Amino acid sequence: VDKKNLQPFPKQVKYILSSNKTIKMDGASSRDRSIEFELAEHYNDKFQPRDEFGHWFFTDWNTEEWNKFDNFMMYCINQYLQNGLVQPNEINLRKRKLIDQTCAEFIEYINSKEIKENTKYNRDEWHKEFLEQYPDLKDDKYRKQLKTFTTYLKIFSASSDKFDKLMASVDLTRSNNTNYVSFRLK
Repeated sequence: VDKKNLQPFPKQVKYILSSNKTIKMDGASSRDRSIEFELAEHYNDKFQPRDEFGHWFFTDWNTEEWNKFDNFMMYCINQYLQNGLVQPNEINLRKRKLIDQTCAEFIEYINSKEIKENTKYNRDEWHKEFLEQYPDLKDDKYRKQLKTFTTYLKIFSASSDKFDKLMASVDLTRSNNTNYVSFRLK
């Protein structure tokens, strides 16, 4: 920050984003600098905060409610200063991200496969079998391509819990005009 007639000083900025969708983060650097929290779907169109508390948040509060809010915020800050950031356990985040970055049909298909580490699988056969199992995708310009299927395999290997939550990598090889895929734990 460089204000007129004052000594410049650095200011670190932290962002908080709230979204109903998962956030795609490529690379270890961006994953290391972010923390994702899943929130339960507690309220909906039939059950709202007014039903649970008898009033709306913020707009219907009296002094007592504002004091409760202020005390709770100070408690949260105190907990953070004492314990640092407490990382929450994942519930469905990994699965939701995997579906958002691929498609539900692919996840269903690949989870039906028994995949072993360092075993070569015929990628062309898997792709053909996938399209036969989900014929609606044959008309999808993007999802019917082998390139897309390969991208899905890479995303799956990096974020699936099929490998005991260890990051895995995909090895793509070609031999006698046949494309092979194998999975390797890092």
